[in-house]
Amino acid sequence: MRTRGIVLVLAALGAAGLWMVSDTGPSRPKHKARRVVDLRSVSPTSKRKKTRDLADVNAIVLHQTGGLLSADHQGWKKVTAHLGGAPDGTVFLIHPLEAYLFASDDLNRDSIAIEVSGNFEGEPGVYWKPGGGPHDLPAAQAEGVKWAMAYIDRELRKRAGHGVQRVWSHRQGEKGKALDPGWQVWSRVAMPMMKELGVVYDPNFARGGYPHPPSWDGREAAVLDGSLPTGEEMLALYVPHSDQDEHPG
Repeated sequence: MRTRGIVLVLAALGAAGLWMVSDTGPSRPKHKARRVVDLRSVSPTSKRKKTRDLADVNAIVLHQTGGLLSADHQGWKKVTAHLGGAPDGTVFLIHPLEAYLFASDDLNRDSIAIEVSGNFEGEPGVYWKPGGGPHDLPAAQAEGVKWAMAYIDRELRKRAGHGVQRVWSHRQGEKGKALDPGWQVWSRVAMPMMKELGVVYDPNFARGGYPHPPSWDGREAAVLDGSLPTGEEMLALYVPHSDQDEHPG
């Protein structure tokens, strides 16, 4: 009878929303999005160039929009990315993970793109002036993008038998995206999530773009393979995102 009573009490607490369960277990999300909006049935299928085998996909590419898209902006369904993160922590599922998008230039073939709303500094003091801002990355948005990255990892493990193995910036795949996604997104989202997901970080990596400057990951100085652009060169090269497809890659 005592056991039955405990069960009834726990059930009542659950019904009242008072039964708190730790979300740190492997089957429960550690991060929380404010809400998740599924746009996959209304986003343009013309952006999905082909369907990939997720066994061949193992990377995430982080982007910034170069301007502010609020959670209620109607343009999210036109964004060329698999997921998007709004300033209030809302996450958008825009295209299926297996869709091949022209999103990340030379990084397209084996990656999933996340677009982060905002015009963030590429390096401290360097940003695209026509996009407004510069914007700071809200804590809710950072948490939402972390949720999106963890979601991708869970889906890959479930559907492809492996998790996320690499995290890249759009900067690393296209020289015209040297500000993308910027030091705030990289240092506050990518760096802690790579540690959480067990991803080895290589700041020297570039496939068609630039390696990372030391301001993105806290290195005091950097002597990297390949040349790093100055702030002025980054601005001259920068091409803002639009609702158009990126280079096929």
